[in-house]
Amino acid sequence: SRKTHSHFELLIAPLANNPGEMEDFVAESTERSTTTTSPIPPLPKTFVPLTEKEANRVEKFAFFFGWGATGSSVIGSLLDAHPNIIIPHEYGIIEKWAHSPEKYYKKKTYLFNELYSFSYHNAFGGERRREETTNKKRGYSFGVDQSWQGQYGDFVSVIGDKRAGPTSGLYMEDPSKFREVYKQIEETVNITVSTFFVVRNPFDIIAKVVLQIVAGTQNMRELHSTHKVFKDDIQLTKVSREVLSIAKANSDLLHDPNCNMTVFEVHNADYINHPRETVQRMCKFLEVECSEQYLQSCEKKAFKEGFRTRELIQWPPELIKEIENDMKKYPFLVRYSFNSE
Repeated sequence: SRKTHSHFELLIAPLANNPGEMEDFVAESTERSTTTTSPIPPLPKTFVPLTEKEANRVEKFAFFFGWGATGSSVIGSLLDAHPNIIIPHEYGIIEKWAHSPEKYYKKKTYLFNELYSFSYHNAFGGERRREETTNKKRGYSFGVDQSWQGQYGDFVSVIGDKRAGPTSGLYMEDPSKFREVYKQIEETVNITVSTFFVVRNPFDIIAKVVLQIVAGTQNMRELHSTHKVFKDDIQLTKVSREVLSIAKANSDLLHDPNCNMTVFEVHNADYINHPRETVQRMCKFLEVECSEQYLQSCEKKAFKEGFRTRELIQWPPELIKEIENDMKKYPFLVRYSFNSE
């Protein structure tokens, strides 16, 4: 039988498949080449961990927060495609740290290699493998052609994790635990912590979660092609209120003086409409250079146009008004309405 999820689980968890727990890689004795070649070398068949010297050269640690169904997985994939950035897909460092702080605290090189090995796994046989151009469940792949996903060039400048929804979920459920984890991460990495907040029109977030429940699919492209409109006012109302409650948690986290995060706010619509400029802004935020080849690869991943997933749902007018009024409370949502981008 098909596993069912609560609305909240779907909102704080990614809609993509989680590759699951990664077992620790055994360090290999072979030496890793640190020379950037052109064209980009193939992904090595054996994982070679970062040395302590390489780990100490990293300048920034990055993680994500927000909702599920915003496009944060695509943003994370683009960053991991950069030759000097390692951002695995859904390692879940915030949650893992909260459950087992002794595994990571004051163990920087170990932490970085856990993240790097997961990035390697993503590219070699997980969500970002390029041999499979399309995931049948999503109708989309997180693999970026002509990129450094799963490996790096001369050195690593930025390392982190892409798992947005559960990060906000932990803060929403236990702010004090989140603050404790955040402080321990800062103490362990002892470098700048840079945070990505990916935002999408809430009506599309709500619609995607509802459609996953009532239509049983993650493939929005396929649903759009059917021109079918779904109606489920009960689910729609529940999910809408949960999306807005997460918006409040995101706002609280943004303004939490105990975290004092450096945040880059990126909107899904901006990447779709202006992919090159959006990627350039992200690179500037992380203080890394972006080559023309890298920008072209990122541009190719952008959809020609965004899906208005909300159009696959029949909405009660009073619910639209309620959501739009609530959205006005948050500066990161003021640009959106039911009829906007």
